[in-house]
Amino acid sequence: MVIGVPYMRVSQYDEIFLWPPKCCLSFYKRRTKFLFSETDRRTDLSDTLMFGGNYRTVYLGVSTKSVRWQRWDEDNLEKIEALIKYDITFDGDRVQITRLGKKGAPCSTEFLWRLQIRSA
Repeated sequence: MVIGVPYMRVSQYDEIFLWPPKCCLSFYKRRTKFLFSETDRRTDLSDTLMFGGNYRTVYLGVSTKSVRWQRWDEDNLEKIEALIKYDITFDGDRVQITRLGKKGAPCSTEFLWRLQIRSA
């Protein structure tokens, strides 16, 4: 629990809209040009990324130390991609997602996506 922030129980419904437990979201300007990272499961991509422009390409790396997320299999990759699409399109923007990570790698290893985002 963060000091000053009350513990919030996450319902099963809300869980589908959150990033994986014990995750780290890393953002890059280019594949190797680190910008910043977030560990908040409630991180909003549109609010975090879409400021001061109509088009943006950003690289998103996701890793998790959760025992429920073992490998970057098709199911886990699709869950993350659904979260990305939902998060970006909810605010009216469009996103093209390209996988750059290694399928089958442990989820504790960062999987990288290129996101090309356009404002509506």
